[in-house]
Parts: sequence; C-alpha cells; structure tokens
Amino acid sequence: MSAPRFTRILLLLSPALLLLAAVGFVILKPTAPANPVTPVPIASTGGGKLVVLAVFDQLRGDYLERWKQHFGSAGFERMKRDGVWFSNVRLPYSGTSTAPGHASLVTGATPSVHGIVENRWFDRSLGQIVAAATLDGVARVPADETATRERWPGLSPKRLLAPTVGDALKAQTKNGRIFSLALKDRAAVLMGGQDPDGAYCFDSGTGEFHTSAHYRDKLPGWVDEFDRSRVVFRWAGKTWDRFGPLAAYDALGADDVAGEASRTHGGRRTFPYPLGTPDDRTRNHFAMLEASPFGNELLWEFAKAAIAGEKLGSSGTPDLLCLGFSANDLLGHDHGPDSHEVFDITLRSDKLVADMIAHLDATVGPGGWSLVVTADHGVGPLPEVAVRTDPDAKRIGLADLYGGLDQHLDKVFGTIDGVPGQWIELGSRLEATYPWLYLNRRLIDAHGLKSSEVEAAAANWLRERPTPLAVLTRTTLESGDFASEAEKKFGPLVQKSFHPARCGDIAVVVPPHHLVLGALSSGTDHGTPHDYDRHIPILAIGAGIPKLGDRRAATSSLVVAPLLAKLLGIDSPKEAKEPLPAELK
Repeated sequence: MSAPRFTRILLLLSPALLLLAAVGFVILKPTAPANPVTPVPIASTGGGKLVVLAVFDQLRGDYLERWKQHFGSAGFERMKRDGVWFSNVRLPYSGTSTAPGHASLVTGATPSVHGIVENRWFDRSLGQIVAAATLDGVARVPADETATRERWPGLSPKRLLAPTVGDALKAQTKNGRIFSLALKDRAAVLMGGQDPDGAYCFDSGTGEFHTSAHYRDKLPGWVDEFDRSRVVFRWAGKTWDRFGPLAAYDALGADDVAGEASRTHGGRRTFPYPLGTPDDRTRNHFAMLEASPFGNELLWEFAKAAIAGEKLGSSGTPDLLCLGFSANDLLGHDHGPDSHEVFDITLRSDKLVADMIAHLDATVGPGGWSLVVTADHGVGPLPEVAVRTDPDAKRIGLADLYGGLDQHLDKVFGTIDGVPGQWIELGSRLEATYPWLYLNRRLIDAHGLKSSEVEAAAANWLRERPTPLAVLTRTTLESGDFASEAEKKFGPLVQKSFHPARCGDIAVVVPPHHLVLGALSSGTDHGTPHDYDRHIPILAIGAGIPKLGDRRAATSSLVVAPLLAKLLGIDSPKEAKEPLPAELK
C-alpha cells in the first residue's frame, strides 16, 4: 500500500479510532493501579550513573513479608514489584554484628577473610580492646573545640583486610567515585573502604557529621555548610508518635512489655516520645534524635546534600553512594522486633525508600540510577516475649557461663607459688569480646603448657555448664573436626567468623532465645548464628535490574558485592567469591 493511500485511510478512520480509545480508557481505568509506575529502562552498561547501597541496620528479613499490608506502594512494595526481592537471604557466618555485617556486604567476603570479626576485639599485640573502624592517633575533622571529655580514636579503615566494591571502583576506573555516609562510624568507615572520596558519620555529642584526617584535612564546603545550617535542629521540639493507624499497632500487643529498655529517651518506653526542645543543644537532644526515625531522615537529608554538593551521577563514570541508616538498630536493641517502635520505624523506612526513589528520579533521572536495599544483620526477640512460644527463653549473665572457670583450670593445671591464675584475658570485661574467650598465653607459657591443652580443659568444663549448646575451640575450628551435632551445625558458621590473628581461643554458642547481655538487664541483641540474627532482605531496583519480583531460593548475603560491581560495570573485589544468582547474570 502506498504511503499517500495509507494516510488517507488513517484520516478517515481517525474518529472511530479515537472513539475506541476513549471507550477502552473508560473500561480499563478502574483496574489500573492507583499509582501507575513507568518501567525504568534497563541501561545498556551497568547500573547507570549512580549506584546507591542503602543498609538499614537490623532490618530483619521477615519484616518485609510480616508487615507488607501496611507499606505504601512506592517504597518496599515498588522495589518488590518493579525490581527484585531476595526474601530468603542468610548471613553465612556467626558473627552477626554491625561491623562484620557492613564489611561483608561490600567486600563479598566473610569475617574470616576481611578480618572484621566483631565491632571490637582483643588485640593481643597491643594488650587492649580495639574497635573495628577507629585508630589511635587519627585526628577528628573538624576538631571538636567544645569537647570536655577525651575524644575517641579517629575514623580509619586500616583494620579492614579485604578490598571493597569502592576500592575496586577506584582501581578499575579513571573517574569513578565512592562516598559512604552513616549515623554509625563503623558503617561509614567499613562501607567506604580504604580510599573513598568521602566517609562521614554522625557525632551525637556535637550534632555534626564529621570525618578524620585519614581521609582529608578539612571538610568540603557542602559538609561544612550542612553542619553550620544546623539541619539537626529541624526536629527539635517535635514529638515522635505513631506513623500508621493505631489499630495496626494494637494488633501487635501492648506498647510496654517486660524486658524493654529505655536508655535513649529519658526513661520512656511508650509512645509518644518528645524530642529535645529547640534550645536543647546537648547530647541529650542529639542522642534522642539519632535513636528515632528522625535520625534516618537526618542522614537522608545529608545524603541529598552529598548528591547535590558532589554532583553524584554526573561524571560519566558510575559513582557509588553507600548509606548506613542506623536508627533501626538503636531502637531495636531497646524495644525488640515485636514492638510498636520497631514496627513504626519499619513503616517509616518504607516511606524513606519511596522518597529515595523519587529523589533519584528527579535528580539523576530515570534509567540513570540503581538502588540496592539490605541489612547488616537481624535481631533476636526479647526473652520475655520469646517465652510465649519457647519456655526455655531467658536472660543469662556472663557469670552463668564463665563463673568458676579460672578456679577449675587452677585445679587442673595447678597454681604458680600458690597464686590463683587468671587464665582468661580481660577478667570482668568479658562482655567486650563475647562470644570469644581469649586464653592468657603468658600464664600458659609460664606453666609450660600447650594452648590446645588449656583449650580442651576449658571447653570440656564449659560443655558441662547448664547453658552452652556448642563450644568451639581454636584447634577444632582450624581442623574442622567437629564432634557433636550442634558443633557440626554451628561450627562451619563460626569458622567463617574466625580470623586466627584476631579471634579468641574458645567460642560459645548458646541456645536460641538465650540472651547473654553481660551487665545489661533489658533490651535485646544479635550476634549469634541463629536464624533470627542471620536473616536479612536484599531488594534492588533501577537501571540494570530486571523485573523479577520475589525470589525465594536460599541466597547468601555475600551476593551484594558482586551485584554492586555488576551495576557499576566493574569486576568484583578480589575476595568476593560468591557468584551472582543466575537470574542477575
């Protein structure tokens, strides 16, 4: 058919076509989604111009299914619908704490490889406890001129032994940039890697975002302007109250239950929570802000300032922005995963994800960004709540586990000149390195013993205690020769958290819902190899992400690093061995 003839026919049919279109619109409109989403085109190279990793500290994997009916359509549910949701993800190691979690996500390696075995550990060469993300002698930037107390060591990634995705980006591209921002220092430092273009965290003592001399000598203009503008006071005088309908909270049970803590909000542990007044410029206000959903909102405001100030996503080479939303964890420790407070911050996290997507669309542009949302670990329930389904749930003190061990080893190996031996390092400070026990090698040498002999004697005694489920020694972890069924179950997970130069000589695994909190008598914790601590979600949306929906196959959390690398168009960090799920290759 010739073009002129086709045009005449089309013109003659136009009224009919318009009528059919109008009728079709009327018929189809009632079934259309309330908030229709334009599919994001898949970029031909990687993940577009800006790849964002958002880690919600302690966002347990089951929350996204458990509370899905309360989420909006533009946050978690949009990521599930228009991207991919790995709902059956587990950390493949036992040390389910913040520092190992963030380090593992970006290196693709386990603590046994990257060396961040806990938030802190006993450094035998220094004879002291060290933190994962700080180093003595490194100056804070800017200097805290108002400090009336000794400042903690400065931010440093030197204890991280494996390269991150950001390190790989810097090594493999000419202009690729990496920025890491978080409320917690260890989240910002460890996600940033060795040489980021910026790593900043929040100081609840001053209300400022800061960095250290490891990274730069002074703040860039946009950070200085953000701090000076005192965005931190935007929420001063406000009250944190429930975000959703009251009936949804009531369905969870009482707001105040036995076992909840009240460490961060002036002794309160029920809604509403008033924040500091506008003239309260003390740690009191900043700490309450940080331990509320508004702490996450503050970090997102800082992230938006970073996107604008650094012109992220505009260099032609993909940039990586890592964000650590830590408020979920601060609240979770106090109130537990079944609380009104954790439910509320999860709803608000959903809204925050929707805001992130909208802002990336508006600033970087559809097809120019990718977003990966995940967590560093889960959390256990309050024992006072868990006992409803597990009668054995309880709190236990360190003395319940270790009390009498020194005396037992004295009986087995004797004393020197009648002086009782301190066979375990740190004495009364054992909570600082739980679940690891560090044997006193000086005393072992003085007795002319082998460490393996003392390990075995201590482990045999611990196994006879009422509580331990599994006791793993250094010798056993190095050999892999696990005896009991519990050791066979948990041993491989503990092995992946065992770094010979940094870990202790004995690790204890207690039964599920047995909470070891040292001197703390309320709240909850994580850090065990149990499923509730290892279960996290991974969601991804944007350029380079196919529309796959819920993927229920068992998946390792270590896939985050190769996924980020793929979106950035680079090779994975050298220690990242976990392959991408086939559907993402």
